Amino acid sequence: MKSLYYLLIFGVIFCYVYGDAIDVMFPKSVDYRCTLPMDDKPMEGEGCQAHIRVFGYHSGRNQCRHYFYGGCGGNGNRFFNKDECKRHCIKKKKWYPTINKNKKNYLL
Repeated sequence: MKSLYYLLIFGVIFCYVYGDAIDVMFPKSVDYRCTLPMDDKPMEGEGCQAHIRVFGYHSGRNQCRHYFYGGCGGNGNRFFNKDECKRHCIKKKKWYPTINKNKKNYLL
């Protein structure tokens, strides 16, 4: 029974470490809509005066910003709420441990 417990613990740790390594080696592909430029310029013409508040991903700032969509034209970089935009586009910063060579890292 003890060996089964140790095997289970080893399996959980292995999956955790291996899963993290997979994310680093093969990052998830970015939603294609996030690679498009933010199309926040007003569209000219009839029927394009809807003034709908939407969010677009600004790649230079890694932010979702609101703008007003006229109702026609544009591209796929348009989300109807900020959470949806963040979920698809915001790049999360990964934390990687580093060694600080200027300070001593040991316990006395």
